[in-house]
Amino acid sequence: MAVEEFLDYYFYRRIAHRMVPLLHKIGMTPNQVTTVSLCLGMSGAYAVLHRHFILGALLAIMAIFFDCCDGAHFYHPFFLG
Repeated sequence: MAVEEFLDYYFYRRIAHRMVPLLHKIGMTPNQVTTVSLCLGMSGAYAVLHRHFILGALLAIMAIFFDCCDGAHFYHPFFLG
């Protein structure tokens, strides 16, 4: 647990692992999941730039979820075969 932060390990990754089968079912690749994460993060930064702090925070949290999903999606057993 030295590498993982508490919130990341107990909150983000647990939800991300539940999202992975859904992402696989709709046919998203890990690269597409990463692209969605990037777009959400950039949108969150843009929202904060224009003083929409709550929207920016929500978009940033969603970006973190998708960022956790891309690695989990790649190593998910359903994706491998």
